[in-house]
Amino acid sequence: MKNPSRSTDASRLVGLITVVVIVAVLYLAREVLVPIALAILLCFVLAPLVTLVQRLHIGRVLAVLLVTACACCVVAAVGWIVGGEVIDLADKLPEYRQNIRSKVQGLNVPGGNVFTRATKNIEEIGKEVIAASTQPDPAASQAATAPSTTAPAPARAAKATSQPQPEPEPMPVRIVQHNINPFQSLGSAISPLLPPLATTGIVIVFVIFMLISRESLRDRIIRLAGEGQMIVATQALDDAARRVSRYLVVMLIVATIHGTLVAVGLLLIGVPQAILWGAISLILRFVPYIGPWIAAAFPILLMTAMSDTWYEPSLTIGLFVVLELITNNVLEPVFYGSGTGVSSVGILVSAVFWAWLWGGPGLVLATPMTVCLVVIGQHFPRMRFLAVLLSDEPGLQPEMRVYQRLLAMDQDSVFQIAKDYVKDHSFAQLYDSVFVPALSLAEQDRHRGAVDTQRSEFVFRGLRDVIEDLPTQVAKSAEKTNDQSIAPSTDPARGKSSPLAESHGTVLCVPANDEADEVVGEMLAQLLVQQGVTAVAMSGSPLVSEILDTIEKAAPRVICVSAMPPIAVIHARHLCKRICARYPDLPIIVGVWNASDPARVQERIRSCGTEQVVTTLQQATDRLRG
Repeated sequence: MKNPSRSTDASRLVGLITVVVIVAVLYLAREVLVPIALAILLCFVLAPLVTLVQRLHIGRVLAVLLVTACACCVVAAVGWIVGGEVIDLADKLPEYRQNIRSKVQGLNVPGGNVFTRATKNIEEIGKEVIAASTQPDPAASQAATAPSTTAPAPARAAKATSQPQPEPEPMPVRIVQHNINPFQSLGSAISPLLPPLATTGIVIVFVIFMLISRESLRDRIIRLAGEGQMIVATQALDDAARRVSRYLVVMLIVATIHGTLVAVGLLLIGVPQAILWGAISLILRFVPYIGPWIAAAFPILLMTAMSDTWYEPSLTIGLFVVLELITNNVLEPVFYGSGTGVSSVGILVSAVFWAWLWGGPGLVLATPMTVCLVVIGQHFPRMRFLAVLLSDEPGLQPEMRVYQRLLAMDQDSVFQIAKDYVKDHSFAQLYDSVFVPALSLAEQDRHRGAVDTQRSEFVFRGLRDVIEDLPTQVAKSAEKTNDQSIAPSTDPARGKSSPLAESHGTVLCVPANDEADEVVGEMLAQLLVQQGVTAVAMSGSPLVSEILDTIEKAAPRVICVSAMPPIAVIHARHLCKRICARYPDLPIIVGVWNASDPARVQERIRSCGTEQVVTTLQQATDRLRG
C-alpha cells in the first residue's frame, strides 16, 4: 500500500523540477521566444482593429495587411521624429559643457567633502605603495655597480681604458595605409543594426500570420487542453484576451495622455527637445514602476546642465511629480476601473523576474504575461497557486482573516476588519458571513485539540468585546460623517445581557452548551434590539436546571436556543425536550448556525418536538420580529 505522504512529496518534487525546467527553457530559448511573445502582445492590440476593418466588408488578409502597414507607418513616423530630436540634442550638447563644469565646481566646498578627501588619501597611499614596490634594493644596486674583486686585473684595466659604446640608431617606423573598401565600411556601420532589424522583421511576420490565422491557433490551443477541458479553456482564453487587450489599450491611452502633458509642460518651461522627452515618457510608461522615473531623469539632468540657476530644474522636477500624482490617482483609476486582476506586489515581482529572464523586452512583457498566469491559475485547479500568489484577490476570506487575527491575539485588527466590512454590508451580514464562520472554525479546532486553552479563550473573549463595541463605534463614525444609513437604529447597549427583572416579555436567547453558543446568542440579541425587539442573551454556560428557573422568573414570550455545531446540536435537542416538557405552550426557536447539512440538522431538531429551526441570524431575526 502506498504511503500518501510519500506520494505527495514525490508530486511536489516533480512539480518543482517542472518549474525549474520551464524557467531554464525560457532563458535558453529567449532569442526565439521573445519575438514570439512580442508578436502575441501586438496581436492583442491589433486584433480589435482588424475586426473593425473587416466590418467594412474587407477580406481578412487585406485587413491584416492594412492594419499592420498603418501600425508600421505610425511607428516609423514616431521613430523619425524622435531620431531627429536625438540628433539635434547631440549637436547642442557641447554647448552645455562649460555650464556643467561651472555647476560641478560650484557644488565643491572649500577643502572638499568627506568622499573627496578620502579619495585623495587613497590615491596618495596607492602611489606610495607603487613607488615602494618598484624602487630597487640599495645593497643590490651597490653590488651591481661596484667593481668585481674577483675579476682579473688585466680585465679591469681593459674595462677602464675602453671607450663608451655608441647608442644604436632608432629603427624607422613607416605607417602603411590600407585601401578601405566602401562596402566594408558600410557593412561595419550597419552590422550593429542588423540584430534589432532582424528581430523587428520576425515580429512583423509573426504578427501578420497570427492575425490571419488567429481562430485556427485558438482551436489548436483548446485542443491541446483536452476535450474535457473545452469549456474551461475557452473561458480562460476569452478572459486572458479581454484582460490583456483592455490593459494594452488603456495603457496606450494613459501613456499618450501622460506623454502629451510631459511634452507640453516641458515646452512651457523651456526644455529643449520637449517632443523627444514626451515620446520617451510615453514609451517608458509601459515599463512598470521604474519606467516613468527613468524618462523623467533625462530632461531633469539636461535642464540642470543648461540652466544657470536651479529655478528651471526645480520646475521640471515639480512637473514630473505633479503629473505622476495625477496619472496614478486620476487617470489610471478612471481608465482602468477593475484593473488587470494582478496585485501590485505581483506586478513588481513579475517585472523583476521577466527582466532577469529576458532583459528589456521582459520588462515590457511582464504585466501581460502575469495577467495570463493569473487567468490560468483562476481557471485550472492545479495552477491555483499562481492566482493565490499574483492576483489582487484577498489571500484569505474575511472569516479566515478574523480567525487568524484572533489566534494571533490581535483584537485591533479584528475590529478594523469588522469596521471596514460594515461600510458595505449590514450587521446581520457581518455576523452571518464573517463572525459565525470564524466561530465555527474555532469550535472545530477546539474539539480537535488543535488550539491551546489560552488562545481558545482569547478567541471568544476578543470576539465578544468586538461585538459589544462595534455598534457604538460605527454609530459615532456615522455621526461624524452624517451618514445615518450605517448607524444602528437603536442604542446598541440594549443588546447586552440585562437584569432578569427588566426582561419580562422579552425574547430570551439561551446557549445550548458552551461559550460559542453564548457569543452567537449575543449577536442575535443585538440584532433584535436594532430591529426594535427587546431581547436578552443569557451568559455563563448555565445548567439546564438553571435555564428552566430563569425562564420561570423572566417569563419570556419566545425562547431562542443558540447551538453551534458539531457538539451543541446534541445539547440543543436535550434542552428543547426539557423546556417542552416543563413549558409546553412556550414557543421555541432553535438556531443551528453554520450547519454543513441544514436539512439533516433540522430533521434531528424537529424530532424532539420543536418545529421552528433556523440556520442564519437573518432568518432568526425575521422570524422573531414577526
